[in-house]
Amino acid sequence: MNDMANTALSNYLSSHLCDPSKLKILTIIRGLPGSGKTTAAKDILKMRGQVDPLAMYAADDFFYKDKNYKFDPKKLSEAHKWCQSRTVEAMKQDTGNIVVHNTFTVHKEMRFYLDKAIEHNYCIEVFNLYDAGLTDEELFERNVHSVPLETIKRMRRRYEKTGEYQFYSPWEYKAKESENEQ
Repeated sequence: MNDMANTALSNYLSSHLCDPSKLKILTIIRGLPGSGKTTAAKDILKMRGQVDPLAMYAADDFFYKDKNYKFDPKKLSEAHKWCQSRTVEAMKQDTGNIVVHNTFTVHKEMRFYLDKAIEHNYCIEVFNLYDAGLTDEELFERNVHSVPLETIKRMRRRYEKTGEYQFYSPWEYKAKESENEQ
């Protein structure tokens, strides 16, 4: 986690006199294929003392069968529903730290997760890795799911950028959404 993220989280905890051990956080990691989303997800959970990978979800996980990855574009919608379902189940079990790492190239792709986080009283943090400073060709070489170069280029063109890090408590996010609706 970068210094800005640590500072935001620390400020939130101290200003709300919140017991960090009881804080529930949904972390969303977004970025292009090959940008390091899975590595960041593992690092965040490890840093928070949670080594249970069952709190880490991605639509890509749906395509693993017996540790072999076999992508089927016809099942992409099903994969995202599967990821959403697992995330909600973890929230219902009050899992303290949940990390979802998908590309989320446009903001509306995060909406389901944000709404569920609010519904289950989770704080929300969003890490935007975008391209991790890499070219399309470098992302193509790094990505472990064999996403074609042309697909990466198309995803880059449609990618809606945000700041590198955002953190919201449930009530802050509700207030922000209310302002945006007016």
